[in-house]
Amino acid sequence: MPRVIALIHQSAGVFGISFPDFPGCLCSADSLDEALRRGARALTRHVAAMVADGLAIPAPRPLAALRTDPDFTDDIAEAVRIVAVELPVPEPRPFVPAGAARIGLGWH
Repeated sequence: MPRVIALIHQSAGVFGISFPDFPGCLCSADSLDEALRRGARALTRHVAAMVADGLAIPAPRPLAALRTDPDFTDDIAEAVRIVAVELPVPEPRPFVPAGAARIGLGWH
């Protein structure tokens, strides 16, 4: 399973986790372990939402590539930890042609 780089920051006793390859996917917790657990759940939900919206899942970049990306240079320098988190494999969505009616079954 591919792995994604996660940046962990700490401020005032709170740990934050973010994923440079998935902008907007972040969360915080009172401990490092909880931040990692919540971060994994947040990434799973973020990827699921991208799939539901029909968006492409970006290929995870290695740390060396992120270190040279000027958008993340400061974030990486300020991180207290840099970890790799498993990238969840999205469930394939069934193909529904545009304009197709959704049929539900009522109670019988």
